[in-house]
Amino acid sequence: AGVLVWSVPVTGIQTLASEENLRAWFPENVLWISLKFPVAYKFAMEYLPVLALMVLIDLLPYALRLLAENFEFRKTKTDINRSVMWRNFLFQFFSLWLTVFSSSLMDSFRQIIDRPSCMSTILGGSIPKVSFYFLSFVIARIGTSMPLLLLRIPAIYSLLSRTKPDLAYCVFETEVPNLMIIFVLALMYCVVAPAMMPACFIFFALSFGIYKWLF
Repeated sequence: AGVLVWSVPVTGIQTLASEENLRAWFPENVLWISLKFPVAYKFAMEYLPVLALMVLIDLLPYALRLLAENFEFRKTKTDINRSVMWRNFLFQFFSLWLTVFSSSLMDSFRQIIDRPSCMSTILGGSIPKVSFYFLSFVIARIGTSMPLLLLRIPAIYSLLSRTKPDLAYCVFETEVPNLMIIFVLALMYCVVAPAMMPACFIFFALSFGIYKWLF
């Protein structure tokens, strides 16, 4: 039931952030931005769906913690963190594949129904194309999520207020699923889309340096 409810905002965000729908709903604004700021427009059209999904995924742990504490009435912090971590990973994984299956692979399945004997050829041509979306997802993680870990808001507040900063703790229910998602994508596409591997290597190298510095 939770996965079905979660599919509604995920699909809605991807629909709202698509270039075709933006051009249909705001034609004059999109045209003006594309003419005045072509570089920013190209960047936004390539990464807007990914960034929108990342914002939704970042809000997910708070909702899962609220569910574990106030509806399931879990008592211990370990039990709550374990529940949030596992569900966070499953929901993130489902979100990524829901985004993919709602676009190109669904068209491939329609072709398979019409030509079942060509299933291997159709999937062999469609699945590598999906890797470009996942590559954009990994690059967005490298450029936004990981560097933002260094921007510790409580530490900045303590610096401005001249008080002793609190210790930094690793939020396992958030950080572990983020690493697991990239690791799973690297394993899935290391053969059919090897161009993703350098991006995954940079992500894990940057993660190693950031986590070692923080913790």
